Amino acid sequence: MAEDTLRTRQTLLLRIRDDGDERAWEEFLDLYAAFVFNYCRKQGLQQADVEDVVQEVFRAVAKSIRGFDYDPVQGTFRSWLFRVVRSKLANHFNKQKRLPATPGSTQLEGLANNDFEANPAEAETVEWELDYRRRVFQWATERVRAEFKASTWQAFWMSAVEEKAPAMIAEELGISTGAVYIAKSRVVARLRKEVEVATGELDALF
Repeated sequence: MAEDTLRTRQTLLLRIRDDGDERAWEEFLDLYAAFVFNYCRKQGLQQADVEDVVQEVFRAVAKSIRGFDYDPVQGTFRSWLFRVVRSKLANHFNKQKRLPATPGSTQLEGLANNDFEANPAEAETVEWELDYRRRVFQWATERVRAEFKASTWQAFWMSAVEEKAPAMIAEELGISTGAVYIAKSRVVARLRKEVEVATGELDALF
């Protein structure tokens, strides 16, 4: 129980509740900003509009994060963030509706893609989830890569990402099959810890 409490206190989602913890916000934006930006870009928004929406999203997060309690039963942070993003997109397109439409405008492109005031389609939710996991994986690997020897990282990458057979990896790297399993286990455990501390979510990586 003490260990769980310590883990919870260290999560990035709790650290950003402290207005004075600038490093926490830097880490938070490093993890989430590009992810949210790419999602908005997929909705047909132009660069300047995407930047405006992303700014509104994180302004809302900063305002509301103190009221967010991580409870897997009630919902994950990434699900909550999804709702915030869609809400800000809905606001953006509602404003666009009141403006004269021009060919190629974000109004036409975005409204053709989705209705952000309605519940998301299952395919959209699945895409958000997959993109989220990809971003979290990328972010975590960038942070822990330097902690491992090149051979250990190669064994992990070839096994977990490229999905090569352990015997093939062992032969290619000149190590034992057991060493391949150990390398993968060590790196995955470290990645899980990094992601858990950042997101508070046990299932955000694999």
